[in-house]
Amino acid sequence: MPGDALKRIHWPSSAKKNKLIVKEFEQNPQASIWLFLDAQKLAHYALPYQPPVPKVDQFWLWQHRDEIELPPRSFEYAVSIAASVGKYFIRNGQGVGLACAERKLHILASEHGERQLGKLLEFLAFVRAEGKMPLRGLVEAQIPHIARGSVVVLVTTSTNDDLMGSVEQILRRDLRPVVVVVDAKSFGAQEERNMDALADLQKRNVPAVIVERGDQLKTVLETGFLKDYIREWGPSYEVKKPV
Repeated sequence: MPGDALKRIHWPSSAKKNKLIVKEFEQNPQASIWLFLDAQKLAHYALPYQPPVPKVDQFWLWQHRDEIELPPRSFEYAVSIAASVGKYFIRNGQGVGLACAERKLHILASEHGERQLGKLLEFLAFVRAEGKMPLRGLVEAQIPHIARGSVVVLVTTSTNDDLMGSVEQILRRDLRPVVVVVDAKSFGAQEERNMDALADLQKRNVPAVIVERGDQLKTVLETGFLKDYIREWGPSYEVKKPV
C-alpha cells in the first residue's frame, strides 16, 4: 500500500503469494513502559518555600478535596511526573517498571495492576535526589534488560549531552524514548535550556515535553504527548499483509 517501506517487504511470502507482502508491526505483549527518574543530586534545584497554612476545618477535611500545590523543587516535580505517567499507563493496562539511581540503584520490575501502582507510589514517596550517577549511566546500566519495543520515559532536568547520549542508546536498542524535561531554570538554575538539543529530539521524532514551575502537570502531559503517542508505542512482533 502507499507509504509502506520497501525494506519491510517479506520476500518468501511475496514469492509464495505472487504479490508483494510487507511486514507490519503490532504491539508486543512483553513490551512495557519504563520510567527512568533522574535522581542525581547535582541535576536538581529548589527555591525557598513556606508551606501554606491549611484553610479547611479539619473536621470537614475528610469530604474536602483540595488541590495540592507542589513545592518549588525540581525533584518534587520529577517525582510527581513519574507517578502521574506510571498511574496513567497502569490504569490503561500496560506493564510499568521504574529505574532510579539514588544512593544506590533501584529497579522496580515491570508489572501490571493496582499492586504495581501501590509499589510504584510507595517507592516514589520516599525517594530523594541524593544520587551521584548521571542519567546516561542509569540508562547504560538498565536498557540491556528491557524488552525490545518497550517505551522508555526519561524524567530529567538535563538538556545537555547526557540527555542526548541517553536517547541515542535507547534508539540503538530498538526502544522508544520519550522525554519529560523539568525546566531547571524555573527552579533557580543559572544555565539556560539547551534549545538545540530539544530541536534535535524533534528531528528524530522523539516525543518531548517541557514542564516549568507552576505548570498543571495533567494539562501539560496530556497536551504535550500522551494522547498523541499512546496508540503508537510498543511495536515489536510481526504480522504480514499484502502491499
